[in-house]
Amino acid sequence: MNFTEQPTGTTGVFSPLIYQVYDANFGLAGFYYKMEVFVWSGAAVLPASPIATINRKADQFGGGRGWIDIRKIAAQYVDSNILINGTYLPDINQGAEYVAVQVQAIWDAGSSAIVPSNIELVTNGYNYVEDGLNADFSSKNVYTDRETIYLTEETTEFYIWFDRDIISSIDAGAFSQGLSPLNDSNDWIRGIDIVQLMSNAALTGVNTTINFQKALGGQVDIDVVYNCQNRHGEVLIHYLNKYGVYESFVFNALSRSSKAIDREEYQQPIYKNADLTDSFGFGLPITTTYLSNFIKSVTVNTDYIPESYNEIIQQIMISRNILLIDGTDVFSVRVTDSSFVEKKRVNDKLIQYTLRLEYNQPVINDIAR
Repeated sequence: MNFTEQPTGTTGVFSPLIYQVYDANFGLAGFYYKMEVFVWSGAAVLPASPIATINRKADQFGGGRGWIDIRKIAAQYVDSNILINGTYLPDINQGAEYVAVQVQAIWDAGSSAIVPSNIELVTNGYNYVEDGLNADFSSKNVYTDRETIYLTEETTEFYIWFDRDIISSIDAGAFSQGLSPLNDSNDWIRGIDIVQLMSNAALTGVNTTINFQKALGGQVDIDVVYNCQNRHGEVLIHYLNKYGVYESFVFNALSRSSKAIDREEYQQPIYKNADLTDSFGFGLPITTTYLSNFIKSVTVNTDYIPESYNEIIQQIMISRNILLIDGTDVFSVRVTDSSFVEKKRVNDKLIQYTLRLEYNQPVINDIAR
């Protein structure tokens, strides 16, 4: 039996997770492929029981092959509520799950041996179509596409995530942050609060380079640059990025809050006098409002950013969840802009973006529970 999987490394659950199988006995009577799907957290050991079993007939137009895409099954088990604010070194916990498929060819007169796939880790991330079906995160040891982190001395927290199986320590100047051992899927991917790291290294306010050291040699470097906070204050968000982790972004420019009223209306007749003789106005329908509420939004602006940040802005715009930090409160918001005009330095000289973030909760607490 030939059994292939695409992709073959850590990847996002919102892109295809395809398993294809071929057995030379596909032409026999009663033939089908029995595919057992496993999604779990913890140790990288196949559980005793699958969460789903799918029987597939051999595709007569595909050379007798059978295939399944398990992303919609796996997506039900990968949690997006993974960030506890204020945690220095958070684990991804149920934000990453192991997946595997076990296949057996069965026909009326017999069956094949059971063949398991490799065990892979999936997150709340995704791949671009242009990357192809085999795209995964194997080339990423630090789960960000930025080369520079922009902070102010007033920034309260800023998260970057990394592959603990590859990264063994994180250095900032003379300070080295050690990491606890890797145990299972819950801590395979870990984050670090860059603001607290810089404080521990006594480098708050000092431009420096952070080194993510690889256990087998080499490192990933990310520059940290401090800017002065603008007089309007900054807006801090954590957004679920392409790799399925909450990366941070500081909008260090003018921001404006606004509220739009949202309400329903209906026409209702009011009868103040039974015979309607007192006034022409009696009995005419009036407009009555109900379910009134305010929808809050904030318009934010980036500081001047390099062209390489276009990918970061794109990921913010298509993020499945964005957390806006307001003091000790955390609000879920979304980008309501419907277009993204990518700016280039050759055309725009100085690159700056404006986004509108709308709160996912209304101002009045009438949220159904």
